[in-house]
Amino acid sequence: MSRSPSFFAWFLFGLLAVGLYFAYILLHPFVHTLILAVVVAALFHPAYAFFRKKLKGREALASLIVLFFVTILVILPLTLLAGGLISQMRYSVNAVTAWLSIGNLDTIFTQYLNPLFDWLNEEAPFLGVTAESAKADIINAARQTGQKLLGLSANIVGKTLALGMHFLLFLLALFFFLKDGGAMVAHIKDLTPLREEQQEHILENLRRISRSVLLGGFLVAALQGLAGGIGLAIVGIPPLFWGTVMAFTAFIPVVGPSLVWTPAVFVLLFHDEWKSALFLAIWCSVLVSSIDTFLRPFLMRDTSGVPTLFLFFAILGGIQAFGILGLLYGPIILTFAVVMLKIYADEYHEQLKNKDA
Repeated sequence: MSRSPSFFAWFLFGLLAVGLYFAYILLHPFVHTLILAVVVAALFHPAYAFFRKKLKGREALASLIVLFFVTILVILPLTLLAGGLISQMRYSVNAVTAWLSIGNLDTIFTQYLNPLFDWLNEEAPFLGVTAESAKADIINAARQTGQKLLGLSANIVGKTLALGMHFLLFLLALFFFLKDGGAMVAHIKDLTPLREEQQEHILENLRRISRSVLLGGFLVAALQGLAGGIGLAIVGIPPLFWGTVMAFTAFIPVVGPSLVWTPAVFVLLFHDEWKSALFLAIWCSVLVSSIDTFLRPFLMRDTSGVPTLFLFFAILGGIQAFGILGLLYGPIILTFAVVMLKIYADEYHEQLKNKDA
């Protein structure tokens, strides 16, 4: 009995789709862990290659050495940070709530902001902005943010066992991606109809953007959070929590960590601590801002193929779609789309050039 080539192809692709779908169901609970392991393995592959060469081809031992360094240099500090962050988070949320509840916000509005809102009502009444509505919005936003942060800390504590399991799975996956990653990539490349240079173009760009985001994004944010936290500690503000918040705001263009330290300066001025306020303003505007001004462009030079505006929206969209991991996923997905557009443009250059002929 003869078989139709088209029927055979569709049947084969159908079985492949079913197999991939059920494989995705099996791996879905661990997909973020696996993706992070792939990214970290790609970043640390040069170190793995170095140790493998020094150890005369002992791949397993080279992977274990890199695994040890990743744990000591990256994972362990993050774990210690998370432990101290939860206690300071609760303290800071309670302190802000108490500060608002004793009427400090009313005093600030009465002394400084009411004239501004009066002027807005006279010059731009169509905005409908009043001091009372602004005050209510601030209190409501502070309450909701505090509830979310406290809920997040409770969630982290409640999922300690699950996080520990994912950490161990991450280390296991990282070990095998380091050891067998080359063979895995070669096998995937054999399954695609793309030419060798196209495959390498995709992989190289994904490696570059991952390295740039982690170094130019996460490292700069961590350094700004660290420098800001030191300044906050000197003036008596809980440094671990607010320094971490400052690190997260570092991903917001233009304003960045100033969203944290500027209100802190005004709070210090409100309490007549003008020396501390002046010190914090100079410390953050000079030291913290210079990290972003001089270090970020150097570390993120490999993202030059992606416009900064679209990179910013990719980060925001990634956060909305994937949570905190969207800081990494967003730029990677955008870069993949840009690379595929370039491959498409190169592959069909003649057709696109002569489309009106």
